[in-house]
Amino acid sequence: MQDDKLLSILADLAWHPGEQLAGHFQLSRTAIWKRIAHLREQGLTIEADRGKGYRLRDPVQWFSLEKLSASLQPSVRECLRFDIEKTIDSTNRACLRLIEQAGQSPTHGYVQLAEQQTGGKGRRGRRWTSPPGCNIYVSLVWRFEGGASSLSGLSLAVGLAIVTALERQGYAGLQLKWPNDILWQGRKLAGILLEMSGDVAGACDVVIGFGVNVAMPKAVDKEIDQPWVDLAEIAPNLVPDKNKILAGILNELFDVLQAFKLQGFTHLRERWEAYDAYNSASVRLTIGADGQAGAQLEGIYRGVNTDGSITLEIGGELRQFSGGELSLRKI
Repeated sequence: MQDDKLLSILADLAWHPGEQLAGHFQLSRTAIWKRIAHLREQGLTIEADRGKGYRLRDPVQWFSLEKLSASLQPSVRECLRFDIEKTIDSTNRACLRLIEQAGQSPTHGYVQLAEQQTGGKGRRGRRWTSPPGCNIYVSLVWRFEGGASSLSGLSLAVGLAIVTALERQGYAGLQLKWPNDILWQGRKLAGILLEMSGDVAGACDVVIGFGVNVAMPKAVDKEIDQPWVDLAEIAPNLVPDKNKILAGILNELFDVLQAFKLQGFTHLRERWEAYDAYNSASVRLTIGADGQAGAQLEGIYRGVNTDGSITLEIGGELRQFSGGELSLRKI
């Protein structure tokens, strides 16, 4: 029995006797208890009562193609193809596998959604905690004809699209941290991971992956090694609907990608700077993969450039930095 099948039954937030669950799945009550324990390990709060059985305390939300389609702009709906999985290793990996299998077949516009990731990751190989039915985990395949050189600043453009869409849905006070994080009051709300497949000098497919914390179970706090926040905390007066939230992001992302294709990051830079979390801050730049000792530089952050790189003032000298193995922190 997969966890998602048990979770689908518990999703109504009602009490379900262990004996009833055991009969439904043709398992022993001990086996059901073990599956409940496994769901708890993933951060879900499931109450137990000797007389009543088991009950999921907090609601979970599932992706729905019908609900998503209803909130997508017609031009976006026509361009995208969706696949929803209850459990997957990683939405980015699923897209990369599809690209490899497709060969010359078009994968542009393919969107992989997942209710849970068992191997989600962020930039520099960091683990992305992905409990089931709580947040947004999505990857989009997008075709670029200009090769790797045309992708400079793409992660910043994607971040801008996410922040803009969330603002329009009532989530205020969001900021962007170079190159791929969305923050609220210094805590991480969302992250972006781009991976490329194809010709470095010619046409290539880019997997645009992002995760947004919608209603994160508090029990997962011990698994996350940095301050985090979810939409439910940012706007407690709103009831976050992850289908509408994702549709809004995809609508905005579609427009931003069209603009990026024509003009690159140049014409998006000013909008991005309005959300810059580190404007003129003292920062430390670490060079090297996460978990590895790397060179560290300290200076004053002087903003992003039209190619998506950053400028730091170090010892009175302005220096530009770009690349995937960089980490920027305030000091």
